[in-house]
Amino acid sequence: MLICKHADNAIRWKDGERLDRLFEQRCDQLHASGNARPEAVVTDDAVFTFRELDDRANQVARFLIEQGLKSGDRIGLMFDRTVDSYVALLAVLKINAAYVPLDADFPTERIGFILKDAEVKAIVSLSVFRPKLADFPVRSIFLDAVAREINYKEKVRLADHEKSPVVDQVCYIIYTSGTTGTPKGVAIEHPSICNFVKIAAEVYGIREGDRAYQGMTIAFEEADAENLPFDDNSFDTVVSTFGVMFTPNQDRAAAELMRVCRPKGQIGLANWTPEGFIGQVFKTLGKYLPPPAGTRSPALWGTPARLTEMFDAGARSIQAESRLFNFRYRSPTHFLEVFKTFYGPVLKAFAALEPAKQEELHDDLHALIVRMNRSGDATMVVPSEYLEVVIIKR
Repeated sequence: MLICKHADNAIRWKDGERLDRLFEQRCDQLHASGNARPEAVVTDDAVFTFRELDDRANQVARFLIEQGLKSGDRIGLMFDRTVDSYVALLAVLKINAAYVPLDADFPTERIGFILKDAEVKAIVSLSVFRPKLADFPVRSIFLDAVAREINYKEKVRLADHEKSPVVDQVCYIIYTSGTTGTPKGVAIEHPSICNFVKIAAEVYGIREGDRAYQGMTIAFEEADAENLPFDDNSFDTVVSTFGVMFTPNQDRAAAELMRVCRPKGQIGLANWTPEGFIGQVFKTLGKYLPPPAGTRSPALWGTPARLTEMFDAGARSIQAESRLFNFRYRSPTHFLEVFKTFYGPVLKAFAALEPAKQEELHDDLHALIVRMNRSGDATMVVPSEYLEVVIIKR
């Protein structure tokens, strides 16, 4: 969530923009300015210019079309080399398909779930991952193995008649653990990512000629929030967005956040408030499925008083500001369908109730949405208050 208090928050995306076209426009701008060979990717082994990256992606895109891949397809990507991943990513977008990132370090079961859930049609990768992908019932295309065929493809950009028309706006699908523990796919659409790219450049102050290091990796480790498997003072910054607030033992979880944060480090939290929309969802769920004895409402993490109770003893300062997140869905019914499927508290509540009570709960949640809806039409736009919290450890 990127927030800048003093920035112009107007939408930067223009109708029809797609991420691959933004990249192509940038290539054209650099060429028109006379800077025809700016570096796009620099690795230990090679340097690729924007033009070279564009040319290679066009070749790979034509190869993918020959393999029967088309607009709307979901295509998995598994790479360990930066240049290849960018080429494949751009190639997938150029044929109006969407990519699904796959980490080779993911457990086999997680990869299998993602491939099935996202309905992945093919995986683009390198031969080094052939053993990892051999057991999945999805076709794999190894770019290094077909490099000679790709080399003979035209480098010019694809004409409209070469690719199938756009069928949706999905750019990529990223999987998170989700509140149920089951990986949850989040579809990021081209308007959103194009808007973010433009805003991020402004907020972060990125300028032509700047270099961004991309050598770090992201590691996922399943752990108990009330007993974190990390040494004391391990991290400069500890962050939880609508996560730690769901722990049964709130005080123990708060103590763990403080323990693994180094002195003078920061703890950043985003917590739903009791009065906000999600807080009211919790209250509604509680009418049908009271929490276990001795447990406190997760929404208490969204109150300054409770934050002070949990963190004041070890904190130099606690700052909490009220923010709003707008839930935007096609309709209230669409929201309920999604949350009954993927959002742990709602999913579990419905699963625990008899059919008649499920219907009553559905009606109550629907009425809550209608009451708080600000869309003015049949769609859903419901603001939900949360606290943005920054704690500085002593």
